Parts: sequence; structure tokens; C-alpha cells
Amino acid sequence: MVKCCSCGGEPLDAALGREVKEETNLEVASIREYLGHFDYPSGSGKKSGQFNLAVDVAAPEPVELHEHDAYVWSSLADKPPVTDAVTDVLATYQKLRTC
Repeated sequence: MVKCCSCGGEPLDAALGREVKEETNLEVASIREYLGHFDYPSGSGKKSGQFNLAVDVAAPEPVELHEHDAYVWSSLADKPPVTDAVTDVLATYQKLRTC
């Protein structure tokens, strides 16, 4: 298993489950696919990396945000108001779903 260096050596799957739980209060049931990663400036201006994975959650509701202001469940047919980097991740996810 890959270890997360910025998480004190925590296994990546454990870090993913913990982060999803902390940020949304949802439980990750399984990890499906790695969708890619990108770097972006954090709110404090530091370089941050975002690793994106498709997951199944135990239940999609209720979402309880702790680190974000809002969320939306959206159809992939719609064009959600996200950055180009996130649009690329969603495109990767769409390609995987059609295989």
C-alpha cells in the first residue's frame, strides 16, 4: 500500500477515508479508481497537491461540510462550475465509466 508522506506515513487508503470523513462526514465504502492529481495554491498561498480517486460511499447523504462552504451533486452531462483541473478529472472519470 502506498504511504502518504504528508500524513505521517499513514496508508493512503486510510488517509483518504479519514479526509472524506473529516470534510463531509461520509464513510468511504470502497476505492474504485485513481483519477489523477494536480497542484494548486492553498488558501494560505502554499503549493498543495490534490489526489483524486473515485470512491463508493456507504450513503450519499447527509453531507456535513466542515472545511468547505458548499457542495452540489451534479450530472456528468452538465458542466459544473469547477476549475479546468477538476474538469479534466471528471473527464477521466467519464472515460472510465464508458469502458
